[in-house]
Amino acid sequence: MYTVRGWDTDEDIVFDRHELTLIKDNCYTALTLNTGNMYHSHTFWEIFFLISGKGIHYLNGKKIPLCIGDAYILRPGDKHFVEMCPSTPPNGYSQRDLYVTEAQMQNLCHFLDDEQDIYSLLKNSPETPHFKLQDYDIQTIQGMAAHKTPAGTPASFKLMVAMMLDLYLSYDPQEAHSGRPDWIDQLAATIRHERDKNKPLDEYIRQTGYCHAHVCREFKKHMGMRLNEYMTGVKLEYSIALLAQRNNSIAQIAYHLGFSNESNFISCFRRHYGMTPNAWRKAHI
Repeated sequence: MYTVRGWDTDEDIVFDRHELTLIKDNCYTALTLNTGNMYHSHTFWEIFFLISGKGIHYLNGKKIPLCIGDAYILRPGDKHFVEMCPSTPPNGYSQRDLYVTEAQMQNLCHFLDDEQDIYSLLKNSPETPHFKLQDYDIQTIQGMAAHKTPAGTPASFKLMVAMMLDLYLSYDPQEAHSGRPDWIDQLAATIRHERDKNKPLDEYIRQTGYCHAHVCREFKKHMGMRLNEYMTGVKLEYSIALLAQRNNSIAQIAYHLGFSNESNFISCFRRHYGMTPNAWRKAHI
């Protein structure tokens, strides 16, 4: 038995088996609050990541530790189940599940890159695709999942899946062992996780305990970009989640993210994504 909390209800729903009927209107996302104890597989794709707690992922005969941020793209036929670690306190475990049909997966892979055969890359990988999410990524996807339309279907479901696929394709498992000082990784994580997007750069620098010049010099040396460029990039990535919610105007998003004005936000967005925010919204939502 396991429990999920769907996007269209605030009530817990208990299932005793995985079935295709879990997919509602060809898409389904849920917050899993505890886990089952039986190997199972699907005729569709399942993407999941751990939000809180610790677990053991039994995957195709292997036993793999599961920590916060661990994400998997399970293909039709992959056999798995997740077991909570005994050290995880009651109600301390949660994971986000996204169930995707074959047709959706093929269409989204083609949308991300119509030249590279991403679908075949995922389908034929010798190992089940696995990657790691940062705190900011978890926060962004959770924010998308919380958005509901009057019909009960999340307008941003396809965007969530596309974002997960893009994060997998850009994931570098060696990045965690890049030799960067810990305080730089902590600074970057703090910027990603900060809810107040208007927080001044000097406040972040002050938290490191180093002087302004040293922080900026070392950040560019190890991250390959200036600190203010990194902050702008984080804001623009977060703007995608805000654009997915049509009740947010472009001017409101620009103000919320701390841009000087709407025109400045549009210019930065165009340089980063190659299109205006309105054009992105029309193409994706």
